Amino acid sequence: MSIWSPWGAIGYDLTRKPPRKMRGQVRSFATGWSNHYPNAQVEAPAQLDLATLPSRTDLGHEDDTDDDAAGPWLRLGMLAPDARSWWRRDDNGEPVRAPVDATVVLDEEAARALRDDLTEWLDMPKARPRKARR
Repeated sequence: MSIWSPWGAIGYDLTRKPPRKMRGQVRSFATGWSNHYPNAQVEAPAQLDLATLPSRTDLGHEDDTDDDAAGPWLRLGMLAPDARSWWRRDDNGEPVRAPVDATVVLDEEAARALRDDLTEWLDMPKARPRKARR
C-alpha cells in the first residue's frame, strides 16, 4: 500500500485504448532525435502525475496536526510506455520502443524553481509552426 496521495494525471489516461487526453497534452520525446519538432506521429502519449505525503505519514506526526497539511516532499512521475528511441533501431532502420517510467521527489526549493521556470515559459509568446503549403 502506497503512502502517497495522488493528485490526478496530467496528459493521457494510459489505461484506455486508445489513450484519452485529459488535462492537457503530454507526449514522450523520441530520444536520439533532438533535431525535430514534436509531432503526434513520432511522440507517444505520456502521463505526468503528482503526489504528496499526508502529514500522518510523517515520522513523529502528532494527532493534533492539521489533516490538510502535506509532508515535505512532492513526487513527480512520468510514464510513457510507447516512447521510442532513435538510438536503437529495428532491422528496417525504424526507432524501437523504449518505454519510460521515471519518478523523482522534490523538496520545496526544487518545487518553487520548477514553478518559476514553468511560469516563465507560460508567459513567453509562443511561435507555432506554419502549416505546409499545398
